[in-house]
Amino acid sequence: MKKTLIYIVLTLIISSVKGQAIDTIHFNFNQVNQILTVNVIGRIIVLDPYAIVNISNYMQADTVTIDIDFWPCSPWQMQTPFDTIVDVDLVGISAGLKILRVRTFEVADLDTVCYYRANDKWIDTAYVPFNVPIGLSEERISQIKIYPNPTNGVFFVDDQGTERTEYSLYTATGQLMLRDVLPESGIINVEQFQAGVYFLKLLVEGNLVTQKILKH
Repeated sequence: MKKTLIYIVLTLIISSVKGQAIDTIHFNFNQVNQILTVNVIGRIIVLDPYAIVNISNYMQADTVTIDIDFWPCSPWQMQTPFDTIVDVDLVGISAGLKILRVRTFEVADLDTVCYYRANDKWIDTAYVPFNVPIGLSEERISQIKIYPNPTNGVFFVDDQGTERTEYSLYTATGQLMLRDVLPESGIINVEQFQAGVYFLKLLVEGNLVTQKILKH
């Protein structure tokens, strides 16, 4: 009789908790290094301090997606809070309105064996718009000339007489390849790098300008 009562109570507790949920999303876009810092606060049904085991992010069109994956590891299910911070590298992103999409997943069928994985179940999704500022005026940006582009290995940056312009060059996947102060000649040599798409970031008058560079 006692075992039956305990089982009924546990069943009621488990069934009364409604899946995980995203309660609050705070975010900040750092224009200098183009890092989007996202703080996700929510609730999950699992008694496991290591429940969040995988966080991935990617960008498609104008939507930045963050996927948070939970691996339940306890038959004693209850609702517990989670609070996690994710840094998303948005090097090369264009200015304008974007959408931040945060999704949470969990294992569809719980098991008493820790980290048993069945098919993932999509639990909750939140959409938040955010804006990537242009920084310099469009007129000022148009005065900055980068040529030739595409390039075979050497290109020139004409920053229209700015006293000090810092630059950095990234691959399409966000790997930093070069970082320095632009020389008076404006010459940047990328002959040693493989052909492909790169992103040149110029820090001009405290503002960041990003230009896609194609190397043959």
